[in-house]
Amino acid sequence: MFYPYYDFDCDVAITEIRGLLKKKSEVKIVKAKLTVDACINALVSAQRESVKLILHVPQKISDAEAEAFKLLLTMDSLTVASLASLLSCSEAKARKLLQGLTARGLARQVKVGRQIQYEPGVNIPHPSALAGISMLYELKDGEPVGEKLLPPSISVNDAERMLKMIWDVKLSDYRLVYYPYHIWKTYEGGKEGIVAVDALTGNVNDFVSKLLAKTILFH
Repeated sequence: MFYPYYDFDCDVAITEIRGLLKKKSEVKIVKAKLTVDACINALVSAQRESVKLILHVPQKISDAEAEAFKLLLTMDSLTVASLASLLSCSEAKARKLLQGLTARGLARQVKVGRQIQYEPGVNIPHPSALAGISMLYELKDGEPVGEKLLPPSISVNDAERMLKMIWDVKLSDYRLVYYPYHIWKTYEGGKEGIVAVDALTGNVNDFVSKLLAKTILFH
């Protein structure tokens, strides 16, 4: 089976906050190749072992939550009051946004002294540390002929929106690539399962296995 990914050529603006007492922000432009899972709206990175999941973002996330998440990644930690100030909104709305991100696993609550702060719930590498699929593997553009394909379920615009939740991204080009997996049905304890084996590396991809189990076994 061939699984779809969007491979993007990007210019990424990285905001770095420096200083302890007097904070100062610096912006650097980094060229990067970023890959998005075209089925579930997830940032992934090509590695020698297989394609690795970095961040899965639910498509139903609101624009306000997306903006709050981006600020959280930039600032590293936020209080309800500081987010309210940055968004020019009420503390009640800021609290709701942070609690929503926490419920989705995108933020976590920590207590510093008597103060409640929120930190990113995920660790996202610097874009220069991520590898697009086309950087490691030579895959042809377009649909492989005569093969079983899993069609994309998210659009390029959805994928771009997800990337812009993380960084200030300018896309220069993209390609839809289909990555090969060997799919095996398993039977254990009376239950069916799916194992997706990376056809290029021979390694099992647990995340794709779980996703395809939902797609193949329950649809």
